Amino acid sequence: MRKLYVYATLLVLGHAAIVFWHLQVLARLNSAIRPEQALLFASLANVIPLIAVILLWTGFHKTAGGLLLVFFVVPLVIGGYQHFLKSGHDNVFQMARGELTLPFQVSAVLLVVFEILVCWASIRILRAPSPLVENRQVNIG
Repeated sequence: MRKLYVYATLLVLGHAAIVFWHLQVLARLNSAIRPEQALLFASLANVIPLIAVILLWTGFHKTAGGLLLVFFVVPLVIGGYQHFLKSGHDNVFQMARGELTLPFQVSAVLLVVFEILVCWASIRILRAPSPLVENRQVNIG
């Protein structure tokens, strides 16, 4: 289980960095956010995942797994739709070419990959037996 916790933690931290990068690129693309707002929005977007990581390491792994799953399914659906399916200027396949096109495309793809991986890790965390149950099984047997 410890490896899964480490893996989930690294994914959440990596996702946090990619969110910041993605929002910086969006802000430079004349988006609805300004560059000085990117750090604030990235921080707000990562509060719940960071709380979930703390819960994960303090023994509340089911709560942490549930928070992570819910929190990462939502941006996966919204970002997946917005950047890959919906027609518009922030669709990775329809963007006007420019110096920020590739960074935007790479950050959008990385976000989807990290969100899928965190959802997978969350499901594994939720399906894993409780550490208390594992200890009882060892003591009984």
